[in-house]
Amino acid sequence: KNIVWNIDKFWFNNFKSYGDDNIIEWDDINGVIQISGINQQGKTTIIDAICFILYGTTISTTKSMGLKR
Repeated sequence: KNIVWNIDKFWFNNFKSYGDDNIIEWDDINGVIQISGINQQGKTTIIDAICFILYGTTISTTKSMGLKR
């Protein structure tokens, strides 16, 4: 089974340092997506939001709870 999936759009509210009504759309982008920026601008938070949406937990919360992956 060759399963291919893409995240075209996701949204979240009040997640970590982000406030209300955050929408990220990648539906018009083909290929690899790079999340870049200077330190402390929320790059990891975007990845954490995706992990939380998919798995109900993040690497940050797993580490803080002392759980192993």
